[in-house]
Amino acid sequence: MVFVEVKTRSSDEAQDVQESLTAVKWARIERAARHFLARHANADFPCRFDVVTVLWPRHGRAEIEHFVDAHQPVRQRG
Repeated sequence: MVFVEVKTRSSDEAQDVQESLTAVKWARIERAARHFLARHANADFPCRFDVVTVLWPRHGRAEIEHFVDAHQPVRQRG
């Protein structure tokens, strides 16, 4: 199971995509993934977290990058 966070930026935006994925944001993504797995699959089902970035320049084609296994979730205790 792959959970994918897609981040889109214009070429004018200076913020790095990795900077926008804070610990708080990853915690929300992890919580959503746990909820999904609890409802639709075994909570221990193997999964990974990828990031896809889309850069939209003013002129030209979109630049798309796929970062496989971009995040390692924090393990839940108990």
